Amino acid sequence: MTFEITQMTEPDIGDVARCHVACRIEAYSDIVPADDLALRLDVPMVTDSWAARNADATTPVWIARDDQGDVVGFSHSGPPRTEFPKLPQLELYLLYVREATYGSGLSTELLLSAIGAKPAWLWTYKVNARAQRFYGKHGFTRTSAEKLSSGSAAVTEVQMVRV
Repeated sequence: MTFEITQMTEPDIGDVARCHVACRIEAYSDIVPADDLALRLDVPMVTDSWAARNADATTPVWIARDDQGDVVGFSHSGPPRTEFPKLPQLELYLLYVREATYGSGLSTELLLSAIGAKPAWLWTYKVNARAQRFYGKHGFTRTSAEKLSSGSAAVTEVQMVRV
């Protein structure tokens, strides 16, 4: 399987939104309460969110297309959205790939596109052991910081950092 990784442009927004919804279903159906997940699966709402992100982006969103031209993953990073003075000044906001690409190396390619080998930090679901193993493989370790996920009072996120 080969992928083309490029910066997202306005014509990509709908494809990225559909990929985002599909990734959420594949990755979170077993770990996020159905009511909370359902709120994040509305394609027009997710498309609007991506359009706003694209309009305000000061850093690129990286997208991956497969051999058929379908968006199968994306990543985005930038300055921290929350002040943590002792952490690196680069936050990985998002990294999602379609389940069919698991194990292909695409997640690593998108991580490198977004943050390279730089020190950075991120939030991930506490119950998402797969994501935590992936980030651990790339030098991230959990801090003691936890928070309730935005939009979900039932899901806790943990902070991971690479220095």
